[in-house]
Amino acid sequence: MIGNALRESRAMYGLTQKELGEKFYLSGSMINEVEHNRKKLPKDQRPKVAREMNDGALYLAIGREATGGPMVSPYLNNVDNHRLVAVLKFQEEVVEALDALKDILPILLRATGPEVLRSGEKGELEEAMLEMIESVTAAQNTLARMAKVYGISLADLWDKHEAELVQKGYLVK
Repeated sequence: MIGNALRESRAMYGLTQKELGEKFYLSGSMINEVEHNRKKLPKDQRPKVAREMNDGALYLAIGREATGGPMVSPYLNNVDNHRLVAVLKFQEEVVEALDALKDILPILLRATGPEVLRSGEKGELEEAMLEMIESVTAAQNTLARMAKVYGISLADLWDKHEAELVQKGYLVK
């Protein structure tokens, strides 16, 4: 939830609720209400707060709330937080996703849509997709932890990545 992530991020920077609120023209009591999940952070403030705090857990919480969950991983707050554990888990999940993709390659080559799937193939595709989701979750959580440990800006890295996508012609802005 955004409130928990905001509280932890604010504490990491040593800010009071009042100090954080002043940065975004919000009252300290409003920040308190958000942190205790009694009120939502105003939509127009979410991108500003996310960029300013530049905290992976907060990015994920805001993204999950904005999408209702799909395509944005939850921040795993009940796992070993050590950066090496996160990297090794990410590596394991990527290998499992790649293995799952190899297994469904014949389906992808043959089936052009849902109407031509054979019995059980939809389930095979869903299992492979779940493996891919697990690797995305591991990737996003690993990025969040590494950025925090090493003081690297995720916002800057994503901006750089987006600029590269535009330069390569993969993305039109």
